Amino acid sequence: MGAYSYGLKLVTPASGEPVSREELKKQLEIAPTISVHDPHCDRLLRGARQLCESRTGRALLSSTWDLLLDRFPAGLAPIRFPRAPLISVTHLKYIDSAGTQQTWSAANYKVLTGREPGELHRAYNVQWPTARCEPDAVEVRFVAGYAAAADVPELVKQAILVTADAWFHQRSGEGTLPPAALDLLASAGYGDEFVCFPGD
Repeated sequence: MGAYSYGLKLVTPASGEPVSREELKKQLEIAPTISVHDPHCDRLLRGARQLCESRTGRALLSSTWDLLLDRFPAGLAPIRFPRAPLISVTHLKYIDSAGTQQTWSAANYKVLTGREPGELHRAYNVQWPTARCEPDAVEVRFVAGYAAAADVPELVKQAILVTADAWFHQRSGEGTLPPAALDLLASAGYGDEFVCFPGD
């Protein structure tokens, strides 16, 4: 895609967590009837999940994002999405030369959700529209994540549990992934050395 800047904005966060409070309490050997630690457990799970998502580039449960680009890709290069797995594209909007935001018809592009990263390509024999040369001229709203907690890779869920467990017992370590979690996440990233996101 070439090197140019981009932005990524969370529009609608996921509903729920891939690892439940009950699973964490079992990991911590806290009886289900003891509720005094529940708010703390919930906070640890959110933080551990967010850190694991950041580390892997994955959206663990279905969430909506805006990918903001300064321009369309050059030539035949696609738009690649920096969150996986890609579920769908909601819209593609751009600022035209007159400064008006336009919505590009979905008939003009093809979305590939079976790849990591997911891609958006121009339809055959269709050219990108002319966008004004300014920051965030192109907005692609997309949905990424797994449909249900049961679909989230087990290695990632275990990394969340290990991280939340470590933070619970050693609060000075909050905000960092313990070595065991890093090992679990080592094979959970996506893409390869040929992947280039805007800005890379």
